[in-house]
Amino acid sequence: MRLRVRSPFGVVNLNLSSDEPTLNDFLSEMKNARIVVDDDREEEKKKRVVESFQFGFPKSNSFVLKDWNGEATLSATFGIRDGETITVKFAEEEEEEEEEDGEAKRKRERDEEEEEEKAGDVHEEETVTKGRESGGSGDVADATVRTAPTIQNSSIETNNTNGMTEEEEALARAVEASMLDERRGDGAVAGASAGYVRGDDVEDDDDGTIAVRKVIDADNSCLFNAIGYVFFRSLEKAKELRKVVHDAVLSDSETFSEAALGKPPREYAEWVLKPESWGGQVELFVLSMHLQKQIAAYDVQTGRVDIYGEDRFPLAERGHLIYDGLHYDAVVFAYPGLEDVPDTHVTVVDCSQPSSKTASFDLKARNLAKNDRDRRQFTDTANFSLRCLVCGAGLIGENEAREHAKSTGHQNFGEY
Repeated sequence: MRLRVRSPFGVVNLNLSSDEPTLNDFLSEMKNARIVVDDDREEEKKKRVVESFQFGFPKSNSFVLKDWNGEATLSATFGIRDGETITVKFAEEEEEEEEEDGEAKRKRERDEEEEEEKAGDVHEEETVTKGRESGGSGDVADATVRTAPTIQNSSIETNNTNGMTEEEEALARAVEASMLDERRGDGAVAGASAGYVRGDDVEDDDDGTIAVRKVIDADNSCLFNAIGYVFFRSLEKAKELRKVVHDAVLSDSETFSEAALGKPPREYAEWVLKPESWGGQVELFVLSMHLQKQIAAYDVQTGRVDIYGEDRFPLAERGHLIYDGLHYDAVVFAYPGLEDVPDTHVTVVDCSQPSSKTASFDLKARNLAKNDRDRRQFTDTANFSLRCLVCGAGLIGENEAREHAKSTGHQNFGEY
């Protein structure tokens, strides 16, 4: 199971090898994962214990660890699927302080009391129970990880909708550019002159169309432009659709809370207007609601399919997007031989028609994603092999690339 985990200290990709990973497996991987650790500054580190985690949007599923047994399975018990993004919250446990002499200790305590009175606030020490015993089937694993102290107002505390800090998003853009340039240079994404790529061996149904991937430019607005293409046949809608998200976030503070967005709503609203900001789960939800349409997103690597708006607009039109781990393209349906003739494409599916018809288009899109997966046309951000094109260092996965970029400033990578 592949998971993307975000916290106030950064983002990591986890790959759980077990067929049915448990909460203990997840926490053990969290403990091993590197989340903004400065190994040279031991005196400033603090221990942090995973207190709770949540996933899903807009209906977030939130779980407090002390309420669950460590042997609970992620899929069956919590409903976590392959490719899920999980947000974790840590409870801080201060390191034991060195013994102080009596006078220094009394002075420190007096100073703390005065500070508390000035602030009008009583600070309570928080403790977290690491799990409950349930039938003796195993306690929750020790989820303590070592992290550097939080730096106020730094980018490391701010996550965008993809679960990345703004610094990490800049790195991901650099990786994406490298990957797409290499694939297109190798012909792996080369299609007709109009930028269409037909999946091999995709079965036709009675309407005679096949699923076709419409390549969208990697200009940081691929999600917005893919949605603009399928619903409006336009690649000039990104600015308008970003404004829709901006307005929606500011108009509903309950749905778009800081906990859901990873940053204060007003800050998020301003962030999404920037042309270099990537769209993701929040944007898909908002635009589905605004357009009153269904948006189906197909993940190449995991085979996961998320259909936004399916419950609210069951009889509406559905548009289809395909995601390769870093980039969104549009999925349209074309007649064989007419892949390069946009006017003949079916860009949306009418879900008011018989369900068997809708299902046939869904199957074609799934097969297109499967074909790409079989041909490794996706970016495995956790495990891909990269080489820094500046210094030549070999790196495995986005986590190592991120650490390398932070320590060296290098942001030019190639896959090897």
